[in-house]
Order: sequence, then structure tokens, then C-alpha cells
Amino acid sequence: MMMAVGVTPNASVGARREESFASGGAVNFYQALISADWNYKKIYSTTEKVMNTSKQVGARIMQESVDGSISFGITPATNTAWWRCGLGGTASPYSQARPLSSMVLHIDRDTDAIYTSGDMIASIDIGSKQGEELVANLSFEGKGYQTSTALSPTYTSGDTPFLHSEGVFSFGGTADSDITEFAISINNNLITDLFANQKTRRDIPATKGVVTGNFTRLFQNTTEYNTFIAELPRAIIATYSRGSNQFILTLNKVRYVSENASISGQSGAITEKFEFIAYVDDASTENDLTITVS
Repeated sequence: MMMAVGVTPNASVGARREESFASGGAVNFYQALISADWNYKKIYSTTEKVMNTSKQVGARIMQESVDGSISFGITPATNTAWWRCGLGGTASPYSQARPLSSMVLHIDRDTDAIYTSGDMIASIDIGSKQGEELVANLSFEGKGYQTSTALSPTYTSGDTPFLHSEGVFSFGGTADSDITEFAISINNNLITDLFANQKTRRDIPATKGVVTGNFTRLFQNTTEYNTFIAELPRAIIATYSRGSNQFILTLNKVRYVSENASISGQSGAITEKFEFIAYVDDASTENDLTITVS
């Protein structure tokens, strides 16, 4: 007789940074989630076989892989493995480095549990907006997966995400209190097709790292607009603080690539949205982005 199971999200996710690609190991921390999505793929050989029939003849397994995404609020106790594996470095402040480490993601979906290994972070989006929390959205590509046993997760009591209202946003060294939304994106440009003669991917290396972002502000002055028009570089620092804990995004040099002013009727506020790309002039001494955790 089939056992009845619930469909409510009584799920949990455990993770760890791997010492080498797909080296595995037991999870050593648990992440409270907003949402998660995993795609487990198997590709079969279904080549043409002219054999006096219109039917598909044969289907042999060729490749398998996993990809997906997770979303979670960034708290004072959020494990720093996410930034180490998604940006680079071994300790705060984290900055872009290669090669990146892979991760184990162990997903307990109540009904079953899946263990994935060789998970490389493809992208990280970090942002907050007025009246909401600081949130990270990560996408990943993984080597393989297998069924596993249920987790016994533990979480830090009272550890809640930073709020947009706990953020201070500095542009060119001056704090701007008119920021209604702020976000950055890290794209690691993974190479995802290195199967060689194996059924699973032999590696998923990160290549060029591209950091972009955007922010929306109340149109109280033309300072940022003038910077955009004059094609000047800008330093941006977003500091989220609670007590002695801080989460800091530092972009030493950005260029504004677009500006959009929005007017929403007689009863709406005028806002302007800027999109930017981070860069360096001297890669040996400068960082496009650093993440500082304290």
C-alpha cells in the first residue's frame, strides 16, 4: 500500500563548501529559505534509426545534470560559504577570485531527500527595497545527484534578515536617504557543457565575472543624473547594520549605463532608476565588488 504524504512545504536544505570539485561530504550548515527550485535532468540517446518503422527505437542514457535556484533572506548569521563560493576569497572581505569552490546541497523535501554535489554558483542577485528585507537569489549548476536520507536541521533562534531601513547607501562618499530600491548581480559565466567522455560533468568552471546593478531613488536632486550625463565613475557602498553586525557591499568603480525617470500621475512621486556596471582599471590592485561580513 502506498503511504500518503503531505504536500505542504515542510522542507529543509543543508549545505557545505567542498574542498575540491564534487568531493562531497556531510552538510555543515542549514539555510532557511524563501523559495527553492531544483531541476534534475537525464538526457537519452534517441538518434535516427531507419528500420522500417516510424517508432523511436532505443533510448540509452547519455548525460545527467542538476540545476536550480534558491532564495533566502540575508541575516547576521547567514553562512559566509555562499559568498566564498559565489564571489571568491577565503575570508571577509570577499572579492572576485578564481577558481571558485563547489558546494554540496542536500534537499529534504519531506517526501524524499536528494543529495547533490559539485554545485557551482552561476549567479547571485542581492537586493532590498523599501518596506522589505535584504534578499539573495542564487542560481547554480551541479554535477550529479542521488537519493539520500532525511535531514535534522538546526537554525539560529531570532536570526532575522536585514531590512532595507537598516541600510545606508553612499554614493561618492555621500549618504543618500532617497534610495527606494537597491540591487546588485554577480554573473560567474560558468562553462556548463564539459562532459567529455563521462555521464556527468567533469567540471563546471567559472570564467569572466561580471557585476552589474541598479537602484531607484526619489528624484530630489540631479546629482546622480549629472554623473550619468558626464560619464563619470562612481563609488557605491551599501551598508546594512544591526547592532554590531554588518553586511557591506562595496563597488569601488561603476559606470551608469542608463537612467529612467518615472512619472506616475498627479498623485505619484517622481523616481529615477539607474543601471550600472562595475569595473576596475588595475586588476592587480582593485576589486569591482567586495562583500564584507562582520
